[in-house]
Amino acid sequence: MLCSKAFAIVLGILTLLIPREPVVAAELAINPAADSQDIVWGKKVVEGGYILHFRHANREKWIDVTAFDAIELLKNYEPEAVPFKRATCLSEQGVHEAQLMGSVFEAARVQIETIISSPSCRSRQTAQHAFGRIDMISNSLLHRTAIPVRQHLAFNTSLRKLILNSQPTRGKNTILSGHAGTLRLDSGIVIDRNETGEGLDERDETGFVVLEVVGEQIIARYKYRSIMHFAHAMIELPVTREDEQVTENED
Repeated sequence: MLCSKAFAIVLGILTLLIPREPVVAAELAINPAADSQDIVWGKKVVEGGYILHFRHANREKWIDVTAFDAIELLKNYEPEAVPFKRATCLSEQGVHEAQLMGSVFEAARVQIETIISSPSCRSRQTAQHAFGRIDMISNSLLHRTAIPVRQHLAFNTSLRKLILNSQPTRGKNTILSGHAGTLRLDSGIVIDRNETGEGLDERDETGFVVLEVVGEQIIARYKYRSIMHFAHAMIELPVTREDEQVTENED
């Protein structure tokens, strides 16, 4: 009995001492084989004809951000003049994420026609860093948590009109640079049908929802949780470099 216990203890110690290959947490979150539907819908986005509702890139997380957003809209601050940039504008990480969004769309050859942004600093900066311009600012894209509940209906109605009037020409897409906390609170007013199978605002920063206008209906067709998922679906990487020398072993 004692021998069995001693053997178990020694075995346990040896198991702890044997070096193991480290597991990186970030690698566990990435499925190297892109989801098949990500690919299907990525190809449709490339073909064009959709309205893509983006959540802005990363910002610092301040508890009172909704109040800062409200004052920013009330004062009509330009991004470079916001006195509380760390609350409402992009972080350094967010700038890089927005640039990544543009790079991914360029690599995937997604054609953009019109770019419309929320008035918030981070949404405007996301559009500028990702796509190089903003064609229009719409207050209706501001997240609802910054807006008094008594005004939600008016903002929701305004957003619906904006989307219905933003249908892109054939082969191109419209970009809405906005927030989470918008589409889910507009259910039944802006979005007529949600085909994503999930909550529309259950997405990370840089995630986007693919909207389509059919007649007088606005349909949420698909959702990418972040730009990473679209990138993995649509970008093919070269197996070898142009300057790579491959030598065959001679027996």
